[in-house]
Amino acid sequence: MWVIGDSGSPDEDAAVVRDAYLSHPGSEQTDVWLMLGDNAYESGTDAEHQAAVFDMYPQLLRNTILWPTRGNHDLLYAGDNNDYYDIFSMPTAGEAGGLASGTEAYYSFDFANIHFICLDSHESSLEPSGPMFTWMALDLAATSQDWIIAYWHHPPYSDGSHKSDDGNKNGGRLRDMRENALPILEARGVDLVLSGHSHSYERSFLLDEHYDVSSTLHDSMKVDAGDGSVLGDGAYHKPTLGPAPHEGAVYMVNGVGSAARRTTPNHPVMVTSLGSTTGSVVLDINGNQLDAVFIDNTGIPRDDFTIVKGTVVTAIGKRVQVASPQLLAGAPNPFAFSTRLRYTLPSAGWVNLAIYDVTGRRVASLIDGHQVAGDYTAQWDGRRADGRRVARGVYFGVLHFGGEKRTRKIVFVR
Repeated sequence: MWVIGDSGSPDEDAAVVRDAYLSHPGSEQTDVWLMLGDNAYESGTDAEHQAAVFDMYPQLLRNTILWPTRGNHDLLYAGDNNDYYDIFSMPTAGEAGGLASGTEAYYSFDFANIHFICLDSHESSLEPSGPMFTWMALDLAATSQDWIIAYWHHPPYSDGSHKSDDGNKNGGRLRDMRENALPILEARGVDLVLSGHSHSYERSFLLDEHYDVSSTLHDSMKVDAGDGSVLGDGAYHKPTLGPAPHEGAVYMVNGVGSAARRTTPNHPVMVTSLGSTTGSVVLDINGNQLDAVFIDNTGIPRDDFTIVKGTVVTAIGKRVQVASPQLLAGAPNPFAFSTRLRYTLPSAGWVNLAIYDVTGRRVASLIDGHQVAGDYTAQWDGRRADGRRVARGVYFGVLHFGGEKRTRKIVFVR
């Protein structure tokens, strides 16, 4: 999945963000594309959409479904071919999964094992009992998908070019989304919330039940205060595979698709805050694992995190005992010299971890033996069993344990 926000300037800044993504391994297989609003500056006319969307992304538009939300610059106009709802066609009757909303302003859809819910933070009523949030509660109650991702324009948390602590900012929309949308979403198991508007990149730790200004944050709201990176503090773990209340969500501000403001954001819920670089977000979901990375306008990863769902008993400290074997994505991935595969075993047993190419042929064996329960790391240097370097391309790490198999895609770029 590719996620861009505030990408509406049809200029070199937007083009380099686009090109950085298109050179990112796996971009040719984009399944879902989300736009987080302000898709065409300055006022969302037909001509501005032509330049900022259709002329900017012709390659992606040919083979990828684009799911937008509306920003404050995506204005509405009378007449044909001149407003947001004529330019995009959103599902109103549950045609793509989810509950019928009856409006293009907000909607939901399913893809694979993910339920997406798109809200309108600009013009629809943000009252708790209003039509949008009433529909959202019913829609979320009806889904049994493994993952829930919500997105809209105005961020509930930000300290960038727009401050969420300012209750009067943008007509109170940032405050209202935090106070009124988040309790419903978190009570029904949201995993990831994406927004734009603030021209910065900001990403939270695993958070729950923080609905007021930043000064009211306390430790009990931090489900996991680590960085969520497999190369850092470790992945975030949520016990339930599927919707479950108050197990934590990650909140992301990604309003740098075509412009960044030179700010120094410092909201206390954020693990990473970048105020002066443009870029975009790539999401990969494989079964019970979500991997996210923010790549800047040069293609360099600047932030990453992982969420693993379906864990059961939490042991002492940060260690988590899982009901089935887990294999995390390679890190770094893509890689040029070596990558590390982390895996967790729920009990003692025989383990086989090997690398396969896209034809299904084994190219290297990393682990083949008995191991006790615990967390492990295996390293692959991009070589075959005979020591020869493999060709650049896509490979797969495959873990066999206890009659179960786990697979992760790895990209070798050297």
